Amino acid sequence: MQTWVIGCTHFDDPNIVQYRRAFSSLEQMNEIIARSWESRVAPKDLVYILGDFAVKRVRYWADRLPGEKVLIVGNHDNTAALYTRGFVDVQQQLLVRLPPKTPFDRPRQLFLCHYPFVSWPEKGNGCVHLHAHSHGQGLSPSRQGMGPGRVDMSVECWETWPVDIDEAYHQGE
Repeated sequence: MQTWVIGCTHFDDPNIVQYRRAFSSLEQMNEIIARSWESRVAPKDLVYILGDFAVKRVRYWADRLPGEKVLIVGNHDNTAALYTRGFVDVQQQLLVRLPPKTPFDRPRQLFLCHYPFVSWPEKGNGCVHLHAHSHGQGLSPSRQGMGPGRVDMSVECWETWPVDIDEAYHQGE
């Protein structure tokens, strides 16, 4: 089993395409993101979605895309009841502990939230904050909102989706 993370997919959101120059249409955006997801994620994998999953056809996208999905609610995820179907869990924010890479390492911690924080739980103890919402326009524009300790997981910041959680963690170290 592998663990993945992605933010701000905005499936079926016609308003987002104008900001995503890499996509010429809503249909193209939907399909490119979905095909990347389908090529990477196995049915038993875990996927953390850092908000703004889909504006329409939520159940369609949740059913189509492989993996056990945990939704961290974003500002465009308006109806919480709708999102409980198709997801194994729905949270506002989440503190996740990953196993150490070697027996001599400490456990790795991640704070997951849709919104970028300047400070977050366990920040002083090496906890990496994964967020979305900024669409690559975060607190550190030269690094697209990445580091130190904070990584923008919005679709605009990555070439393929979702991103392996170990790779995301490493970006924030």
